[in-house]
Amino acid sequence: MWFPTTLLFLSLLTLCIWGRHERGMAWWRVAFVVCLVALVGVVWWFPAPIILQKLVNRIVMPCGVIWLGILFVIAYAMRQNQFRTAAALGAVQLLFTLLGNDYLAHRLAGRIEAPFAAILPLATGHYDAIFVLGGSTGTTPAGAAQLGWSGDRVMLAARMFHEGQVDYLITTGERIEGLHTVGRDPSQETSEIWKTLGIPEEKILLLDGRNTREEMQGIKKLMQEHQWKRLGVITSAQHMPRAVRLGDEYDVKLEPLPANFEGGETPWTELSLIPDSASMYTNHKSLKELLANLVGA
Repeated sequence: MWFPTTLLFLSLLTLCIWGRHERGMAWWRVAFVVCLVALVGVVWWFPAPIILQKLVNRIVMPCGVIWLGILFVIAYAMRQNQFRTAAALGAVQLLFTLLGNDYLAHRLAGRIEAPFAAILPLATGHYDAIFVLGGSTGTTPAGAAQLGWSGDRVMLAARMFHEGQVDYLITTGERIEGLHTVGRDPSQETSEIWKTLGIPEEKILLLDGRNTREEMQGIKKLMQEHQWKRLGVITSAQHMPRAVRLGDEYDVKLEPLPANFEGGETPWTELSLIPDSASMYTNHKSLKELLANLVGA
């Protein structure tokens, strides 16, 4: 199953080496023939058309176009004997490939999420209140609230409420002036979605907070006003280590109820070599959490 991607790289390497000693139209003719042979080999080797379709789709997407473009620039630099330029571009290409690799992205996310992987929120019993950290909703052009990339946390809270596991749901989050000029506060969006899911308005509380630290400060203040005994916090599994750490910092005892897992065992396939935006976004969130924990943010 490694043949297709290996063939592509061997073809490019052939162009680089041969092109160093050739000039003019002959180089482009050979480049065309080599690429054509590589394409025929890839099509012939793939076990199913659907896999080839996905490969082509990944290549023609923005990340794939950039990835392929850098490879051809490296080949051109080597043809011009600009080896330092080619080496620098090779380092950029390697970094770009690693950051957009789906296998590595899921492995890194999985390591961050590992301390909470065994928790089953729907089997954890009853809570007096559950805090749902903001940042998982948005607003449609028509002004209605909608779930975002991490919307699983909003739905998990609703499911736990309808299972009779919690008395009150508290949603947090507010817009940051200067960054978000349209839409509403995340807490307002979450509240709207919960109401449409049949959760009574009197069972929903809203808290401000522009980041996790401010949210924890608001949670501590609200806890001092109520006599709640057992409390939980729902957020994305990648974000949970930071939420727990800041909760401990403010002496806020919250049981972790992770949602929106993105890590896990993802097999390496022919597609893994070509970076994609979804994997880059997963790595973006993982690296953001690692950096936040490193600096104590």
